[in-house]
Amino acid sequence: MGESHLKTGQLIGDKTLQLNGNIQIVPLQDSVGVFSLSTESLTIDLLKHIADTDAQVIIESNSTKLKAIGMNMNLNSQLTVFKSQVRGIHDPNAK
Repeated sequence: MGESHLKTGQLIGDKTLQLNGNIQIVPLQDSVGVFSLSTESLTIDLLKHIADTDAQVIIESNSTKLKAIGMNMNLNSQLTVFKSQVRGIHDPNAK
């Protein structure tokens, strides 16, 4: 089994959460919309509320699919910066 298939999580010093392997994130509140975020590695700074990765990120909803290499997300403001190779498809008529 390759290392990318391992699922691990580690809390580092009560302030950094490091997740690895097939990470799937979905919002708990319907008010932010229905989407999923997938990646293989994610570091979350619990004090600054920042999620960061240099790995490929895929964000999908009923009408949109976005792929990028690397992401930095402010979890409070939901401002997201994709680092490179950003590609997206949007279908406004999708249900």
